[in-house]
Amino acid sequence: AWSIRTKGEEDEQVELAFSFFLVLEVLASLQEDENRVQAMTTDDRAFLRKLHTTWRSRNTAAGALITPEESASFSRYFASIEVLYSHSGDEEDKELQRILFPVPRAAREQQDNPLVQAERVRVMDTVDRSDPTSKLDDFLDKSTQVQNVIEHQQRILNESKYRNVVRLLTQRESLWVSLAALCTLYINATLLAGVSADNDADNQYLSSVQLSRVRAVGVLHFVMAVVLFVNYILGTARVTVARGQQWRSAVAQGNIPIPFSGGAALLYNAASEYLPDSVWAAGFLLKDVLTLYYCLFLITSLLGNLVSIFFFAFHVLDVAVRIKLLRYVLLAVTANIGQVAATLLLGVVIIYLYLTVGLTAYGFDSWAYGDFPEEGGEWRSLSEGFWQALDFGLRGAPIFNDDYDSSRYIFDISYNILIILIMVAIITGIIIDTFADLRAAKNEREEDANNVCFICSNPRELFERHRINFTDHVNKQHDPWAYLLYKMYLEGKPETEMTGRERFIREEIAKQSTSYFPIGRALVLPEVKGEEELEALAGQVTELDGHVRELDDHVRGVADALTMLTAKVDLALGMRGDDTPAT
Repeated sequence: AWSIRTKGEEDEQVELAFSFFLVLEVLASLQEDENRVQAMTTDDRAFLRKLHTTWRSRNTAAGALITPEESASFSRYFASIEVLYSHSGDEEDKELQRILFPVPRAAREQQDNPLVQAERVRVMDTVDRSDPTSKLDDFLDKSTQVQNVIEHQQRILNESKYRNVVRLLTQRESLWVSLAALCTLYINATLLAGVSADNDADNQYLSSVQLSRVRAVGVLHFVMAVVLFVNYILGTARVTVARGQQWRSAVAQGNIPIPFSGGAALLYNAASEYLPDSVWAAGFLLKDVLTLYYCLFLITSLLGNLVSIFFFAFHVLDVAVRIKLLRYVLLAVTANIGQVAATLLLGVVIIYLYLTVGLTAYGFDSWAYGDFPEEGGEWRSLSEGFWQALDFGLRGAPIFNDDYDSSRYIFDISYNILIILIMVAIITGIIIDTFADLRAAKNEREEDANNVCFICSNPRELFERHRINFTDHVNKQHDPWAYLLYKMYLEGKPETEMTGRERFIREEIAKQSTSYFPIGRALVLPEVKGEEELEALAGQVTELDGHVRELDDHVRGVADALTMLTAKVDLALGMRGDDTPAT
């Protein structure tokens, strides 16, 4: 165990440990290079085998110095990535290389932070997986949000004088969410069971005992709402602002184009020049739907305590949103909200047209929407009829008080077909199709995550065919988050201390390039490519052998034909000889 008193001493100890780790890893990896092993002396090969056994095998019975449990801590302090790099700068000369590096202290200390873990899950759930390059490019873009969360959490949990309180609030968020959900369910269950017209309206239709209990739980709910709002401000909100400012900086530096044109671009340039950062920060927050959500969550909890307990009904929606399956259902409704709104608008227009046609043809007192009274029509103005049509018109056609004739049958039937059947079916179809698309995308994402390496895009079958553990590969050799850690490592390293390879990768990261990612390649699969080439060559040999066999059959056929022809000639000559007269 290390005797560490300060973080500076810890960094020194980690750097020293990394030096030993790097040497042992490099020496042990030589055992995997057959060409180098063959060029060594017998003593060197024996030493290398022993080193590989003691350092890499993790089998203490075979003489390993480190157990699997002890080696598990290595991933917290050290990481590795595989990159394509060429010393000459030529794309064709790029070689697959492994880079070992120490994990930055901020990432090391915030590895188990719930906010960091939640952000990592969100990135992996939303990254574009359409093709290997798009996947890596989108990951580079979205992973900066995880970096922002790590760095922000490191600041507030280590530099703030209220860091103990902040740590309690932010790292127990799941507890506060659960308590808020329990309060919500208790309050609304009490409303369902206790609200009755027999109770006093001043008690909000509850008994005095029920109301007092709801009030007490409501206060606890408001406390949880405040805690969740503070968590959002301390965590996601500041990260959202930081990401927005990074976007502004990237636009100002020309790394990404201005996403506007014409007058909007001029307005953006003027706002960038004259508006203070605080206004921009407020704009980035208001653009984030989570800001509005947590504000509404807090306000309705306050109104539930001060105005009416029925405001707590809103928070049932929060419970539904936090259930993953129900979240997909809500997303199916909101994902194509534009198409749904356009279809509803068209329905409103058609309802209005039917209203005006019906008014022109039949007048006010002959028909109405909804439950038609015996004494005649209920609406006496076009506006009143329009609101009734919107209220009742999606449930049924107009009801006539006179006998039906052919025109009224046509009016009713066409209304039912256009409004009740087609318009409602279109809206329902949009929602159902969206849900099906979301489910299919979710299944494709899970299939890709479970069976395809995120970095090299090689399938699980390729590794299993060559007896390579796929899970170890994606978690150790090609862990996508190790590439983010390496980015953070380079950002914290002085440029004067960088190697040429490190400068190259830092420049590629700045350009949002994915050229250094080993797409389709992995160091654990060097022999696989050779075997694939042999398989291809074997296929060519088999194909050539087939052609030779076909040619041989053809030659045999020609030989048989010649034999038959010769026999016929001999027969003909023999017959001619028999016909020749004797002398």
